[in-house]
Amino acid sequence: MIVSRVALAVWWCVASLLGSASAAAEAPPQRIVSLNLCVDQILIDLVAPERIAALSFLATDATMSAVAHRAHAYKRVRGAAEDVLVLDPDLVFAGRYSTPATRNLLRRLGKRVVVVDQPATLDGIRRLIRLLATAVGAAERGEAMIAAFDRRLAHAVDAKNRRDEHQPTAMALEVNSIVSLPGSLLDDVLQFVGLKNMAATLGHSRGGRVALETLVLTPPDVLVLANAPEDFRTVLADNLRHPVLKTLQSSRPHVALPMWSTLCGTPYVATAVERLADARRQVLAVGGTP
Repeated sequence: MIVSRVALAVWWCVASLLGSASAAAEAPPQRIVSLNLCVDQILIDLVAPERIAALSFLATDATMSAVAHRAHAYKRVRGAAEDVLVLDPDLVFAGRYSTPATRNLLRRLGKRVVVVDQPATLDGIRRLIRLLATAVGAAERGEAMIAAFDRRLAHAVDAKNRRDEHQPTAMALEVNSIVSLPGSLLDDVLQFVGLKNMAATLGHSRGGRVALETLVLTPPDVLVLANAPEDFRTVLADNLRHPVLKTLQSSRPHVALPMWSTLCGTPYVATAVERLADARRQVLAVGGTP
């Protein structure tokens, strides 16, 4: 009987320890660090502020981040392993191609690291939200974010417009005359809105650049500036300030997109969808551009 009681006591202690370990393993992370700008902008709406130990240093850059004004309330890190370790995180998000040395060291030290890819489609944004929401234990909140995102998209582009066979042309121009090629997030957005991306057929260099001369000879119905000219004070951005481009803008619908709306695959891409959908409606209202 004594042996049985001892065995029972041992079993109870072991079971309690295992139960506690299991509960701890299943508990949502409480000290989350993001080393990725795209994750920053979703994470900040997924969990309570006290659960975010740090965001990436780019989160407060108003040119690239849609949550810049809110991100100032959080600690920021540049991705050095020592800066992350001192925060004692229980979950770290990182991009596929950034901070590889930091990621590897954190994993060797037993830290949980989730690597994310940059979405190149609207559906990819939904998948990313679900991945992050699952990792932080906020699946319900993630689905609510997706539902709100889908409502904005549906309000901007209704089913009737998407069935319209007429597709006005568009060209999305960036710094250094780079265009958004097929397979990019902005290309998927153009297709969703009902605009035909001229970059798919117009001649461009191997670096994805289209000369202004080519653009003038074959202008799109909708000219899209994917970078704001005033955001970059460099020679590489002179193409966005060229008088020829201004002349094109004066003769047809054009859209200036904030860089943060398409730089990352986040729900904030809905801003780009809304502006592009408005431009498409302008084209169709006059039956084409001059």
